[in-house]
Amino acid sequence: MPIPEPRKGEKESEYISRCMHVVGKEEKRDRALAICYRKYRERKNK
Repeated sequence: MPIPEPRKGEKESEYISRCMHVVGKEEKRDRALAICYRKYRERKNK
């Protein structure tokens, strides 16, 4: 499952919504949210 990368300047809520459209199709909601939040925070901390 390809997890989308956060775009430059993209707000957290925008990214989570976009990510959930992709990841939410293959994972349960709680797990998909955790994956998306982790990906966003990893990118933000780089």
